[in-house]
Amino acid sequence: MFQDNPLLAQLKQQLHSQTPRAEGVVKATEKGFGFLEVDAQKS
Repeated sequence: MFQDNPLLAQLKQQLHSQTPRAEGVVKATEKGFGFLEVDAQKS
C-alpha cells in the first residue's frame, strides 16, 4: 500500500536527513540496558 508512494518516500528522506546522529560505543549493563558513550569533543 505504501511502497510506491512518492510523498512518503520524500518525507522519509527529509526525516532521515534532519535526524541528529552520533557515533560512539554502546556499553551494556548487567540488567540488559545499553548506553551510548560518545566523545565529548565531537558531540
